[in-house]
Amino acid sequence: MKKVILLLAVVGLFSSFDAMAQKKKKKPAPKKPTTTQTTPVVETPAAPPAPKIDPADVRPKVGQANPNIKVVDGGFERRSAASKGAIDLPQLRESDIIWSKVVYRQIDLKEKQNLPLAYKGNQQKKDFRLQLMELMKSGKLEGFIFGRLFADYAVELDDSQVMSKNNVLSQVNIKEVIPVDEDGDGTAESSKDTLIPIDADKITALRVKEEWYFDKQYGRFDVRIVAIAPCYRNPSGDGYITIAWVYYPALRPFISTTEMICWQNDNAKITFDDFFIKRLFSSVIYREVEVGDRNIEQYTGPGTAALKEADKIKNKIIDWEQSLWEY
Repeated sequence: MKKVILLLAVVGLFSSFDAMAQKKKKKPAPKKPTTTQTTPVVETPAAPPAPKIDPADVRPKVGQANPNIKVVDGGFERRSAASKGAIDLPQLRESDIIWSKVVYRQIDLKEKQNLPLAYKGNQQKKDFRLQLMELMKSGKLEGFIFGRLFADYAVELDDSQVMSKNNVLSQVNIKEVIPVDEDGDGTAESSKDTLIPIDADKITALRVKEEWYFDKQYGRFDVRIVAIAPCYRNPSGDGYITIAWVYYPALRPFISTTEMICWQNDNAKITFDDFFIKRLFSSVIYREVEVGDRNIEQYTGPGTAALKEADKIKNKIIDWEQSLWEY
């Protein structure tokens, strides 16, 4: 009897353990219903038909066969000199200048040495006359363009001599008188004035105002260009007519980035500013500051006498420099 009771107790104990184990088991999470999303179908328009290409119009690109080979117009690759800009000039003090001389020169653009200033053969090399006229008309040199009285050294510069853009445009015209036949009988009884615009081709000379000086601080005999002026032939007679004077230091930032032609050396990196600063031009002195404040031709007459007087002034400057040194 005791054995039966003990067996029943053991069986009840195992059944209670089994019930507790089943309670600890987690119920599986219910599955979410799956929904399938359908993307809308967008109809792409049909591509237009490719244009018909004529085989004769197809051209290969530069370096298409081998892109590692660069096509260069010449034996080597050239770099432009326009990026170097204007050369900085040393500052001058009046207390260091013990001697100075102002002279005026005329550059004839028909001379062989000055032909690079009027070169029109290459699109990459600009004509100096054309660039100068464009800058004067564009207004980029406002406040640095002066009238013809700028050549008069005795006159102090003031606002009355400054030329605006409109003044310059009125100066770059030639007044021409045209006879008019009002009655139609073949005889011109009246006339009218017309203005013919002056293009760069009509500028055949440049005038330069410069000052020679001796700087005792550095022991240097040098020259500075003060202003430059384009000129054209007077249609009514001899001589030249000055359009306007341009302050050269204000012009340097523009012409120092323009490369010019140099037929002696194709690899020469020279700009218009280098051409003037290095004094590679040929010129004749036509005026100096003297008592009468006149041009040379006004007191010597034109021709050979004026050229001799110009050489005399040039030699006077050279002799003064030579007298500074002792041997």
